[in-house]
Amino acid sequence: MAVVRNLKSQSEHVADRIKQLGSSRNPADANAPTAAPAPDSKGKARELSGSTATGADESALDEATVNALFGDAAQQVTKLRPLIFELQKRATNTTASSTSAASTAAEFESLLQECKSAWFQHRRPLLSRILLQRIAESEGQASKVQSHGQGQHPLVELARAATLLVRFVLQREHDLYQQFFGAGASADLPYNLASSQNSESDAALSAYLAELADTFTARLRPKLSKEKDLSVLAQVSSVIADAVHASPAQSAGEAHPLWTRSLLSVLNEAQSRLVVRAQSIVSTDIANFTASESDGDLEFPERIRTYKAASHGPGAEQLTPAAAVAVKAQHRRAKSGAGLLDAALSASHAASSSKAQQEKVQLFTLPPALLLTYYAPVGYALELLYHLQALVPASAFRRIAIAAVDACLASVSKGATELVKRKTGDSLEREDAWLFELRQLEILREVVVSAELVLKQAHDQQTAANGAPATSGTDRGHDEAVHVGAGTSASLVNLSSLVTAINSLWTNTGRLLYPSAITSTTDTDSKPQLDMQPSSSYVSSRLQVLIEQIGNHWSDSIILPLRVYIDQSAAEASASKFASTYQALETCIESIVPEKAEKVMLWVEDAEVHRLIVGSVTDKVRKAYARFVEMKPKDGAEVEEVGVMVERVRGEWMKMLAV
Repeated sequence: MAVVRNLKSQSEHVADRIKQLGSSRNPADANAPTAAPAPDSKGKARELSGSTATGADESALDEATVNALFGDAAQQVTKLRPLIFELQKRATNTTASSTSAASTAAEFESLLQECKSAWFQHRRPLLSRILLQRIAESEGQASKVQSHGQGQHPLVELARAATLLVRFVLQREHDLYQQFFGAGASADLPYNLASSQNSESDAALSAYLAELADTFTARLRPKLSKEKDLSVLAQVSSVIADAVHASPAQSAGEAHPLWTRSLLSVLNEAQSRLVVRAQSIVSTDIANFTASESDGDLEFPERIRTYKAASHGPGAEQLTPAAAVAVKAQHRRAKSGAGLLDAALSASHAASSSKAQQEKVQLFTLPPALLLTYYAPVGYALELLYHLQALVPASAFRRIAIAAVDACLASVSKGATELVKRKTGDSLEREDAWLFELRQLEILREVVVSAELVLKQAHDQQTAANGAPATSGTDRGHDEAVHVGAGTSASLVNLSSLVTAINSLWTNTGRLLYPSAITSTTDTDSKPQLDMQPSSSYVSSRLQVLIEQIGNHWSDSIILPLRVYIDQSAAEASASKFASTYQALETCIESIVPEKAEKVMLWVEDAEVHRLIVGSVTDKVRKAYARFVEMKPKDGAEVEEVGVMVERVRGEWMKMLAV
């Protein structure tokens, strides 16, 4: 058949040209290091990096090779397209009434499929060979750049170069194929017939392009399996995701091109390895963390004290006490919770003057000095989720985030026990262990809120993707995976969503601290799981227990004289004992409250938690003092009323906490 013979002849001609070009290429040119982007150890540049992917495609192959692979073949379109069009037209003539006409249409359809098979058969080895050769060269370039102390990790450099190469080849091959066999290029074909042929053609072409992409996947897989650095794996997933989603011709809601969806195998491979490594970190570094005094894992509250001493500005000592209190109060009104969400907001504004970059926020990040004031497993969890956000499917992110939070809860509980047993540093009390644990739970509460923001953003993206023009067959599933499961910078949390969460955290902390109060308002019929249950309930319930324990312990210390008087009043009640008990209470208030308030200020960041602790203490003082007043002897001295005493105790706390 003329079309098959021409396709075979053209492929052989292209193969000969490629060999000639290969023999004439200067080896130094193949291994010349390319300009490397600035190092990005935590992948923060991925927010807008997708915008540069398309421009880099132009240099994925040299011009001579591009002309040989695609330019010469395109010249055959004028010659072969009329023949292929005639086959398509006759193959779609299935409405004929006679059996012979229908049989003839089937024969033409068979001939058309033979032409397509010939295309795949003759061009597949040609393109696969080029891809393997150029990927090997990219690998050598990445290693050479790294040996000179430039650029990023070799695996990241390889992923970037090879993904752009494969993307470029798939796009050009897709476009060339459509020039030959695309039914849409023939205006004379009826729309329904052209659509039917396009659907069948897409399935075969998709499998063919995916097979070409697997050339890179097979090369990348063993390297990913050996890589242990989560940051590197995250950057690899990021650069591949950027290439998948970089489609400048795509409008809002439009389905991704077929050649882009063919890259999903590469992306899925990188994502799978990222998820596996993250799961390993959760089970080993977080869940099974063992604190070591020699490594400084139990240097609390020393680390916190050092950080807070260093964080005072140079003009702090020049402020009067009243001015310092005012500044501190103003600062507290401007922040939310333990500061994790605020840190993300600050990082967004400081990252760039570009509004586009500020509008996408990466969560789970704290300034390094502040991060040191938290227990090591909590820091591991933050880093883990930082690298996973917007790079793995929402279901996988939720699963790992829940596992990480649960593992942190267990490790923090063990760490609190070890803290009071340490052999170095200041002697610590049982309440210090509670405060240590409470501090970690503060940040874990914001981790939960941050994770739910990520899940909501992913759900919103999925909703938008479902509004895209429908694709057919298996391609629809691929397209949804690209939008939702692939991970992309577009999935980073919106700035407006973050601001809303911060405002809610500040104005309605009680509701967020005890999220069970709002579970009834959620849509129980909604299939996507947008919350972090049951982890959020575990965190909030443990916070309640700790606040109650601390409140009971401190209130017992303050009201100890009252309890002694109440227990002994039946036998030893007297005006003098009543008066001495009252004086002892005043002494306890004046000595214990400042000491405990200082501990609260040191350990606890969230002003709302401050108020909850104070509220717990004062409530118990009120009950004991009310009982004490009721038992006043007839000749006992006048004492402050219950309400006045409660306000006095609360005032002592507030004076120290400056809230």
